[in-house]
Amino acid sequence: MVTLDRILDVLESLGIKELIVADTAIDFLGEKQKESFKYSFIADVRSAGFFALGKTQTLQQGVALLVESKYISHLYTSMVEIWFQQMPVVVIVLDTNDDFDYSLLHRCVRQAKDYRDSEDYKELTIADNGPTLLIIHAANSEQVVDISSVKKLLPKDAQIYKPTDKYGAISKYVGFLYGTKNEVYCLIPLSWVKFDLNIFNNRYLDKRFKLILHGEMADIPCELEQWLTSNQIELIDGSIKEGMDEFVNNNRPSVIIIK
Repeated sequence: MVTLDRILDVLESLGIKELIVADTAIDFLGEKQKESFKYSFIADVRSAGFFALGKTQTLQQGVALLVESKYISHLYTSMVEIWFQQMPVVVIVLDTNDDFDYSLLHRCVRQAKDYRDSEDYKELTIADNGPTLLIIHAANSEQVVDISSVKKLLPKDAQIYKPTDKYGAISKYVGFLYGTKNEVYCLIPLSWVKFDLNIFNNRYLDKRFKLILHGEMADIPCELEQWLTSNQIELIDGSIKEGMDEFVNNNRPSVIIIK
């Protein structure tokens, strides 16, 4: 299977050094890749497309745009503009939906390569007069957290709620709690908190609210601690081995950060 690592290695050899990462595609980018490329994270996919166009025009050389397939339709307008401007933007699609009809995009790309069932990536070239579309299977570069390791530190038979989408992740967890009398733990990436920060301003949160955040401290929204403190929610800055007992036994709504 052609991986993101392999594609980026080839693009780097072709002289592409800039990477624009759109929305959830950041979850597929490993530390090694972040160090190899100068990258910019743009949360809004539509903005990311035009940002890639602007970067290419400024640098006068190609850049790569990384996007997950579920958001690819948001790139239509920017890809049409890239096509008209004849800018060498490489759009790397992390495919999570095999039913998507990519032929719809062919009218606004100079060349398209589907690597989901092909290993012939070594012959990869990029168009110099418009967008190049590269489709690969979505696969995370690295495991960010071992759920089984976390579960070992929780009470026996502890239930873990794990949202699959970052938008409204904590709100969905709170809704799940309202529908049960059990204590349920929620596990999400730390970077997702900024998409649902207002849910902490909720007077109905009780001691069953147990949110486990995993990630780098740099991903913490700057106002997280203030938001939690002002809403009487305990923030426990621990690790996977430290602080968990305090978190489990706390009689207040609690959040723990593990790295």
